[in-house]
Amino acid sequence: MKVRKKRSRFVISQLIIRVMIVLCIFILITSVFFVLNKKRKVGLLPLKQIVFIGNKHLSDSELTQIAGIKRDVSLISISNVSICKKLLSSPWIKAVKVRKELPYKLTIIVKEAEPFAILDMRDKFFLVDEEGNLLEELKGRSVPFLPVIAGDPYKEKDAFLEAIQLAKAVKKKGFMDNRESVEIIADKLNELSLVVDGLHVKIGPYDYENKLDHFLQLESFIKSEDMNIEYVDLRFKKRAYVKPVINEGKSEKQ
Repeated sequence: MKVRKKRSRFVISQLIIRVMIVLCIFILITSVFFVLNKKRKVGLLPLKQIVFIGNKHLSDSELTQIAGIKRDVSLISISNVSICKKLLSSPWIKAVKVRKELPYKLTIIVKEAEPFAILDMRDKFFLVDEEGNLLEELKGRSVPFLPVIAGDPYKEKDAFLEAIQLAKAVKKKGFMDNRESVEIIADKLNELSLVVDGLHVKIGPYDYENKLDHFLQLESFIKSEDMNIEYVDLRFKKRAYVKPVINEGKSEKQ
């Protein structure tokens, strides 16, 4: 009886030892696996596919770089907040929505800014949006037909912001249609001017739509009379001054 008890205890102890050995080996292998995965930055549900929706101006590769996303990183470890924050740091990006789609896909929906005008700042040209934010410098690429704003937003911020409002009125009134060039001069707020196909129009700040309506009426008259004009001044309420070129000997009309 005593021999059987000893043998039974021996078998149990051996079984426990074997279980412990197997458990230790399992823990060791698992630890090595996770350490190697961490070093390789590969985890559970590795990212294999990145899909961008809504981008027109920035490429998928540019957005991936801005967002700091790398393939094969665990989809679980990716921070939606971090991706949004990085993408929104670009002036091109207005809104971001990130969606994880198991087991390996990341979908990012972006809303981009639209080029609204071209800023001519000391012979350097920049695309700007309708809020006046600089999007990017134009370098060796085709220039879109947009209103041109000549000025320096860092020196004359108020004049530049009002030039943006004038550009909105210009677009609304269809000034871009059937014209070769439309330029806004924003050197000083009180001297805000519009140059339409070479004709200089002094606008001044505020009330842009009414002033542009007035100019359209004057433009028809100027063309019908075949007048050579130095400038048109619309800065005075309910009055407009048309100054002919002096060497033609014509008097100023109002």
